[in-house]
Formats: sequence, structure tokens, C-alpha cells
Amino acid sequence: MSSQGKESKSSSSSQESSGGEFQENSGAHSSSGRLKVTFLGSEWRSSKGGLSTLNRELAINVAKSPEVEVTFFVPRCNEEDKKTALGRKINLVEAIRRPGMDELAWLVCPPIDLQIDIVVGHGVKLGHQAQVIRHYHKCKWVQVVHTAPEELGMYKTYSNPVSVNEKKHETEVELCEMADFVVTVGPKLTEAFRAYLRPSGKDQTVFEFTPGIFADFSEVEQVDDERKKFRVLVFGRGDDEDFELKGFDIAAKAVAMLDDTHLTFVGAPDGKQDEVKNRLLDCCIPAQSLTVRSFKESRESLKKLLREVDLAIMPSRTEGFGLTGLEALSAGLPILVSRNSGFGEALSNVLFGPFFVIDSEDSEAWAKAIKDVRDRNRKKRLQESEALRASYEKEYSWDNQTKTLVSKMINMTQDSAVTCQSSIRRTLPTQQTEVMTEHPPGTVPIVIKIDSVTFQKAKSRDPAQQEEAKRVIMKEMTRCFLQTHASQVPADNYPLCLDYYLKGVLDLIVREANEGSLLITVECRTLEILEGLWEDFCSGHLNAVAEERLLTDDIKRRFDVESVKLETTISKEDYLACKLFLMGTSSE
Repeated sequence: MSSQGKESKSSSSSQESSGGEFQENSGAHSSSGRLKVTFLGSEWRSSKGGLSTLNRELAINVAKSPEVEVTFFVPRCNEEDKKTALGRKINLVEAIRRPGMDELAWLVCPPIDLQIDIVVGHGVKLGHQAQVIRHYHKCKWVQVVHTAPEELGMYKTYSNPVSVNEKKHETEVELCEMADFVVTVGPKLTEAFRAYLRPSGKDQTVFEFTPGIFADFSEVEQVDDERKKFRVLVFGRGDDEDFELKGFDIAAKAVAMLDDTHLTFVGAPDGKQDEVKNRLLDCCIPAQSLTVRSFKESRESLKKLLREVDLAIMPSRTEGFGLTGLEALSAGLPILVSRNSGFGEALSNVLFGPFFVIDSEDSEAWAKAIKDVRDRNRKKRLQESEALRASYEKEYSWDNQTKTLVSKMINMTQDSAVTCQSSIRRTLPTQQTEVMTEHPPGTVPIVIKIDSVTFQKAKSRDPAQQEEAKRVIMKEMTRCFLQTHASQVPADNYPLCLDYYLKGVLDLIVREANEGSLLITVECRTLEILEGLWEDFCSGHLNAVAEERLLTDDIKRRFDVESVKLETTISKEDYLACKLFLMGTSSE
């Protein structure tokens, strides 16, 4: 019988379950004594916002551990980026360009010689690549989460934002369920994703990581000179869809209520500064109280900006974390942030923090809070900000959190090595136990085993004898297939063999076959060939052909067999991984 729909019973599928994978790469880790961690990134710099910044900072801090060797895998980079990364003890690797594919999809195929113990994915954008890399490199998968799509959908302004973000949420949760370990950015997302993962029992794999003070911004020197006009900064990516989400209207309305106060908006998409200006003016802020600038891709430009203003505000209606507020605090600048953000929740838990958190979407409440800050002299404001920064840094240390994370990563791979050795020991005594092996990209494993045997004289055999006979029959069918594959059968008989069907009918390349439950690894050269194999398996036809061609007349005669029922399995995950690989290579 075909076992489509029974992938959980197949050897390939069972290897994909968390904690049960065969760790081929763990040997390299053991021999070098260093854990090999590969981060997937959209870029090395921060031109694409928070995801890029979080990825890089997390990789930089993990790379400080003498127990870890870090690779940062991106679609594009330049020599300057590689030099900068190397100075941080990170090997920056550029993906092979694959025309016709989205750039982030290039990350599906890291260099063949890249040793990976752990791959770190991030959100929906960098999570689907991680699952394929885990499949082929037999490594562990850590998934990082820094947004809550369902909440974002309530404030996005593109078409059907609620339904679109509901689907993103479902995908985000499913990726976390599949991953071996989940890292959530900040306390807000930790609570949310533990709830989302509780039904699947994966809530215990969630690790909270709250970003600490950014070292490069802490080098910014603030000057305590008094200024006649009080300058308020709101910054971030100012795309039209995020205008309400980020609370930019709240900022404009609040500043409009205050005298001698100027709003500097930084984050307008290039060429759309006037559109952003007009939308802010619609919030009743006078033109003389407003400056609009484009998004700052350079960290150095942002540092200069943070010395130019008196206060940074983050009035987001919702925010998974809120890196803009943390960047401002890291630079020693006074801040006000929304309570409905991960950063706001984190601040509420540290000394002095609650004084800088606003639990309101009302522009009047924000105007009052801004005025309270403005009414204190600049020197005092900077002293208060410095005290808050020190308090935050003590509570949320990069070093302490990173050490805990690295420890968990090491334990994860060590536990996997023990599981692997235990699994190997269990496979030795019986022919019917699944074979555990790694297969290269572009190939699909087919597992065939006996489900039942009908003997011509079944009544003369007791159950124990029948089970032993089944074991021997499977061994003989496997031996016959291997002989056929090695061209050790007469040419006239070859068209009747399973090997011929796989090669001549389905146009597959049989890469290898192993004894036990017959494990045949086939190569699919094109998507059409792969789809033909999958259709043949799903219809049950492949299983029927195996039953007909593996049970030879010689085996029937020698073992008094009338018929056999086989169980042929192709893991759906193997099929999808091969499909994704072929989609990439077909575009080259």
C-alpha cells in the first residue's frame, strides 16, 4: 500500500522532527571544538531596517564567544563589508546569484563546503530558507522573531492588511513550531509567542532576548548647551503603509500643540519627502515647526542626527520591539516611547524606566510628556538619560544574554549527538528499522518496506516464523535490486526490474541504494521529472510497481510466497526541498 499521508512514519520525515536529526556536521564541530553558527541576513548593513540591525548585532555578540565560529550569509555584499565583518570575527559570505529568483531565495543554497551546526533564520523572510538548509545540512535551526504580524495588520494601510497579516502570523507560528529553538526579541513577543506555541507544546523552546545598549551609539558625545528651540526627533522607515502604525500623526499633532518646539521627521522614502511633508501638515503642524528628511542608511549619519536634537520619541501604536528608541537611548539622548512596544515593556522593568514610557495614543498626553521633558534644563535631561541607559544596560546585558544563548546552542547540538548515537544503536539489530542517511540537494529518498506477506501455506507457519520470513524476504528483494542496479542481471530481464522503471520510465538517476528497508536515493534533473515521481507516488502506482517488480518468481518459489504488500514512502518535506532546489538551479 502507498503510505502517502503517513510521512510521520517514514525515515526521512522522522529525521526532521526536532531533537531526532542525524547530525552529520556535528563531527566537524567536535573535531574543531567550536560551534559553527550561520546567520541568514538580508544585508550586512542597516538600509532595510530593524531586521538587518538585529541580525548583525546578534551575530556580532555571538561571535565574541571563543566557543563559536560565526558565518553571516547574505545575498549581496562588498569587500568593505567583508573587511568590517572580519574585524568582528565574522566570515561574511555572499550567495551565488540566481537570476529569476528573489534575492532572499538565493540563501537556500549555502556553499557546499560550509560546515553548519546551527542555522539562524529570522521571521518569515529568512525562515523558509533555514528549514531547507537544516534539511540538507542536517544541522539545528534557531528561529528569531521580532514582529507580531496580527497586531501590525490592525494599523497597516495597504489592501486587506488584516487578512494578509493573519496569513503571515500563521506562517510565522508554523516556522517556530518547526524550528528546534525560538528566540523572541523582547518581553512582549516572548509572552505572545509562548501563547501561540502552547497548543503545540513548543512554548518551552522560546528564549527571550532583549537587545542591550548598542556599543557604537554609546560612543556619541552629547553636549549640554541650552537651545532656544526644543527639537523633537521621530525616525524610522516612513513608508505610507506604516504612517499610522508608527504613530507619526501622533507626533505631529503633539508638537503642533507646543510653542518653540520643532519636529524633525527622518525616514521618508527617497523621492517621497514632499508626500510625507503634506501628510504631516494635514495633522495641523505648522510648516515652520517641521523638517522632513529621507531615511538614513548610514549609522554615522544617524549618530550625527542624534546629537542635533533634544528628544527622540517613539509613539508607535504597536511595535514588536522598537529599535529606534533603543538607538536613541544608546546615544544618551532623552527618549519617550510607547508602552505598547517590546522596548516600552522592557523599560518599564528597569530603574527610572517607567518615567519615560507613555501608555496612550492620545496626542495631548504626548504633548504633555514632551513639555515636561522640555521644561527641565538640558544638562539635567542628559543626566537622567545617562542614568536610564546605565540602568537598562545592567538589566539587559548583551554579554550575559549571549552567553546563555550560546550555552543553549551547544547543549542543543550535544543532545542531538547523543540522540544520533542512540538511534544508530537501535538501527543495527533489525532489517526493518529505517535507514538514517544524508542525501545531497536535488535528490529524493524512496523508502520501501514490507507491510504484509501472504504465504501459499500460511497455516503451516507460526507467527514468529512468518515474521522471520518477512525479514529474510525483504533482505532478498533488496539484494536483487542492488544486483540489478549493478547491472548483474541478464539484459532480457532488465525491463521487468524496478531499477529499469525508475530510470527508463520515470527518467530518474538512481544515485544509491542501501540495505535494510530498501532506501533508494534518486536524482531529479528537472522539475518535470520531480513532479512525475511525486504524482506516481501519490497515486499509489509507484508502490504497485515496486510490489510487482521486487517480488521475483525465484523469491516466490524459495519462500513459498503468494504475494507481498509493500509500503513505499516519499517524505513530503523531501519533495518540497528538492522542488525548491530545482526552482533555484533552473533559473541560473
